[in-house]
Amino acid sequence: MTDTVYHSWLAVLLKWLSASVVVLLLLTGCATRAQDRQGGHILTRFDRQDLATATAFVRHFKQHRGDRMMAVQQGLDSGPVIYDLWSDGKTIEVRIDDSRDIYSDRNQTTFTCKNAEIARAWGKKQFQVSSCEGVEGGGAWLFAFDGLWRS
Repeated sequence: MTDTVYHSWLAVLLKWLSASVVVLLLLTGCATRAQDRQGGHILTRFDRQDLATATAFVRHFKQHRGDRMMAVQQGLDSGPVIYDLWSDGKTIEVRIDDSRDIYSDRNQTTFTCKNAEIARAWGKKQFQVSSCEGVEGGGAWLFAFDGLWRS
């Protein structure tokens, strides 16, 4: 009788542990996917996935929805240039921080734009802002998606 009670208690414990492990694995997988989605607003590779993120940013802006995006463009022999874009659905605030690039003016530039698009220029897809206040010429090409061949 004691062996039966012991075996049934052991079976219940093993089932509970197995179920706990399965739940833990599922929750860990869900958390990883959620973290990937949250980190999806930071462009670093300038590949197809980053192009899709930038395209979604432009689409949200044209639908008058707020969004944010950051692009970190690493130089070949110097520090990164960071593009920080915040949209309220009406305007886009662009902040360019090249203070870590030893070959730049080492400053931060901020301007506001009323339009954004992904356009082809010089053989590459590039992120462009236009109808801008605070930038010479009223617009700027910010960064190119030259890593498309990698993905």
